[in-house]
Amino acid sequence: MPKPSNGEIHDMRRIDKSAIFLTLLGLFAIFEAREMGTGEFSEPGPGLFPLLAGLTILIFSLISLVGSILSKTPKSPEGTDREGRNALSVLYVLGILLVFRFILPVLGYIPTSFLTLVFLMKVVGGLRLLLTVVWSAIFTGASYILFARWIGVQFPRGIFGF
Repeated sequence: MPKPSNGEIHDMRRIDKSAIFLTLLGLFAIFEAREMGTGEFSEPGPGLFPLLAGLTILIFSLISLVGSILSKTPKSPEGTDREGRNALSVLYVLGILLVFRFILPVLGYIPTSFLTLVFLMKVVGGLRLLLTVVWSAIFTGASYILFARWIGVQFPRGIFGF
């Protein structure tokens, strides 16, 4: 078997391994959600939200995977601080999700979701403050309309009553 050239080895390293993992996670979530029963939008079953989450993860991870395969940019050299920043971002996300879980019943869905998205977009994503606030408001409002108004999911109201 011929030995691959450095270019071929480099191409293999460009594939986003986290996108492969998230693709598998999305497929697993879809499979498990279907086992739970998804119901219909008018009468959602317990597996509908996990199905939608799995589909979302799958779509974005496939986009990331294809983008990493088609990318002409070489992988960052070993020893750079990129891995450290990625690990810190993962810790930030895990931390804010833990905080979200505990403040959701206290503040309610809308303020908790908005503040969580502001944190994620500003601290982890590095967006400008104005964009962060606008996108957080849009996503919070859209998710509330979709799940609370359209599907009828009961969210915690919290101390503000909304």
